[in-house]
Amino acid sequence: MALNALAAESRSVLDAFKRHIQSIEARTNDRRILDATYELESIAMAMWPGADDIAESNERWLAYGLTPLMSRIADVLHARLGKTISRETLLKCWSMVGKDEPMAKDLDVHIMKIRRRLVNSPYVVLNTFGAGFRMELRPT
Repeated sequence: MALNALAAESRSVLDAFKRHIQSIEARTNDRRILDATYELESIAMAMWPGADDIAESNERWLAYGLTPLMSRIADVLHARLGKTISRETLLKCWSMVGKDEPMAKDLDVHIMKIRRRLVNSPYVVLNTFGAGFRMELRPT
């Protein structure tokens, strides 16, 4: 029961954080401020996924054969569609699925596998040189 209360509290904090980010988006066009808030939102999503979110994530990407870890990485990218997410933020996905600390190239290998498996999807994962990765809709 205490775990459910903690999950509900985490969900309400994350929802409040998302509303705050929307208000920041409405008040500023400063790219640095917006990028910082998007990065914080991505980190919060990576660190506090609810059980429903994890199940929904796994189901969303199941048709493409993504593992739970790849699904979480894809979900973090999908949540900020078109926005760059840093490598550090994506590396936080490891802790959510109970994996050991990743090696230097583990993220690159997982991104490569995600790209291969999303070939027939409406999404594509792109590099942003020196900054991280972003997911976009595949050009038609």
